[in-house]
Amino acid sequence: MIDEKTELVINNCETEQREVWGSRFGYMMATLGMAIGLGAMWRFPYVVAMNGGGAFVFAYIIISLLIAVPGAIAEVSFGKWARTGPVDAFQKILGKGGKVIGSIVPLVPLGMNMYYLVIVGWVLAYIFFTITGSCMNTESVAFFAEFIGNRWGQFAWAMLALALTAIACLGGIKGGIEKICKYMLPLLYIILIVLLIRVLTLPGIVKGIEYYTIPDWKQLLKPELWVAALGMSLFAMGLGPAFLLTYGSYLPEKADCTLDILTVAIWNILGCLMSGFIIIPSVILYNLDLDTGPSLVFTVLPKVFKQMPGSSLTAFAFFVALFFAAYSSGIAIMEVPVTAIIDSLGWERKKTVLTISLITAIGIVPCVWSDTFLLKFDYITSNLGYTLATTLVIISLAWFYGAEKVREEWLNPTSEIKLGPWYDFLLKYITTPVLIYLLYEAIKAARNL
Repeated sequence: MIDEKTELVINNCETEQREVWGSRFGYMMATLGMAIGLGAMWRFPYVVAMNGGGAFVFAYIIISLLIAVPGAIAEVSFGKWARTGPVDAFQKILGKGGKVIGSIVPLVPLGMNMYYLVIVGWVLAYIFFTITGSCMNTESVAFFAEFIGNRWGQFAWAMLALALTAIACLGGIKGGIEKICKYMLPLLYIILIVLLIRVLTLPGIVKGIEYYTIPDWKQLLKPELWVAALGMSLFAMGLGPAFLLTYGSYLPEKADCTLDILTVAIWNILGCLMSGFIIIPSVILYNLDLDTGPSLVFTVLPKVFKQMPGSSLTAFAFFVALFFAAYSSGIAIMEVPVTAIIDSLGWERKKTVLTISLITAIGIVPCVWSDTFLLKFDYITSNLGYTLATTLVIISLAWFYGAEKVREEWLNPTSEIKLGPWYDFLLKYITTPVLIYLLYEAIKAARNL
């Protein structure tokens, strides 16, 4: 029989032995990498193009600041307080029922990586294609169709992406994830800035900039634009499926969650905006089709790069930057189930990473060999599953544990920025209802799959 004092000693020992981030900068770069991912450089430009240009950008910034950022601050503080993965973390605040929720949440990122790494594989392939010049010398739509039609080739690139992701997770938080991200993310932003300057100096670019930056205010009256902006803000911030919880669980006790997440959010929004600036005005400049959806960067951008001076170098730089973003996010996606298993089952990291990698490799197979399956699985995990996980996290923190306790016990004691009761109101009466509505819309849309 273990008494309360003995249990407290055991818990303290576990806390002391838990790995922590080596530096604040390293943690923030890893978190930024998790957030920016394909959400900023791949998804953001085509979602902007499909939802009214500047009007969507305006809505995205508002939604990010009012809903995604407050929720992200709460989630990362939850991880810092719990100092464990999602399974045990939810049990700490919800009791035995919380263990069920905590077991469901990591399944979302586990599923996400099965299709996500296929896209990362495409990016790796296009880096190679820009070096050889093959994607620049052929009609881009036909080239992309031929590429994704080669199933074994796709699978090989996806396996390379999986291997690189597993290597980072094998190194652990400090020796793997932090070491990679603290160099890769600054380089990513340097490349983005160089590409941005290149695009903004193109003759005739003003028309494209106007489309991207000047809102058509009538578009803001469309509910679907705000729903799309909400989904984009959650996806871009990484709120929900325990990414922030997991990374937060490796923070030292005195970490300033509020200031850190605000800083990450600002840089993440800037990353999204820069990606849009690089892609959308240049596509409009050359009178190309913006409405190609997810394939925009693979089918339309090569056409854009062809018409620029130094086309191959520009294309290479863009796809390297896109890989940095995608890779850092893929690492975070894998780390969630890895941490969950290590903390709840006591497995060694090597065994856990290899097991998760094997499961992911099996899941990649249908995503590669069936385009229909890829699209449906993408929706189920990144829309329905993502929204469900986010809703469960916010309701658990805002209502069951208590938004006021989150603010007074987890955030304000170690933060330079003291949040007031308005934060509780935002979390409970703005964020929660909006997420429930978004979940309803996601379930309704899933019926049409």
